[in-house]
Amino acid sequence: MNRRSYHSDDAQTRKKGSATLFYARSIVPILSLVCLSAIAVQGFLLEALETHLAYHMIFEHAIFFLIGALSVLSAEAILRFLLLSGRENIRDLEIGATANNEISSSSSFKYEVGKIWSRVLRIIFSKIPGLLWLTIAIVLTAFWHMPAVFDLASTYPNVHMLQHISFIVVGAAGFMAARAFGSSLQIILLVLIISMMGFTGLLFTVLDEKVYIVYSVSDHNVAGNYMIIASMLVLIVGFPMYLIRKTVAYVRATYSIKE
Repeated sequence: MNRRSYHSDDAQTRKKGSATLFYARSIVPILSLVCLSAIAVQGFLLEALETHLAYHMIFEHAIFFLIGALSVLSAEAILRFLLLSGRENIRDLEIGATANNEISSSSSFKYEVGKIWSRVLRIIFSKIPGLLWLTIAIVLTAFWHMPAVFDLASTYPNVHMLQHISFIVVGAAGFMAARAFGSSLQIILLVLIISMMGFTGLLFTVLDEKVYIVYSVSDHNVAGNYMIIASMLVLIVGFPMYLIRKTVAYVRATYSIKE
């Protein structure tokens, strides 16, 4: 009897530890999203980034791309939290851990909200193919970087705000596309991004005429240098990290299967 009690307590401890780790991991994307969103609404910071084409195209746009990707992760984290929290509280009520009807109602409500949210996310994330997400990201990015449209967004604040919203969509769509594809397609997509960024940067470094009227030719040249540096960083740092992460995941999966 004591041995059973010991194993039961040990299992409960491990379960609570796993739940704590799960909540800690779930809160990271949410906190990151809040921090980036706080940065994105700072008008003085955005104005400073927009003084140079390089800062505008690379750093400012990257902020909104990341907000889009983190929005997806945060939505999933909130969903998991609602479902897990609701299930745990309902289980506690069923085994008599608590008899408070108010808590029971709250737990049931959270669980039902989680199920509804799960259906919505399943429709958005599972029913839409990765190719469509990729098309959305490419079309929106290409549209807002057309010279006439880019100049319009740089001149009129309302259009600029719409551009930022579109880039959040681009970040979310690009993240969903990358996750929907297999490892081979992800590698191809990453190589294409690196190549496009590097080639575009090379073109910008040799420009002697303006592409975007609101910025000088020298701004275009500097932006090209920044693009080349960014593509090299992704190639030298980001690409190996991606391969290492995939290799580690594969080894862990293989090891767990053998066990």
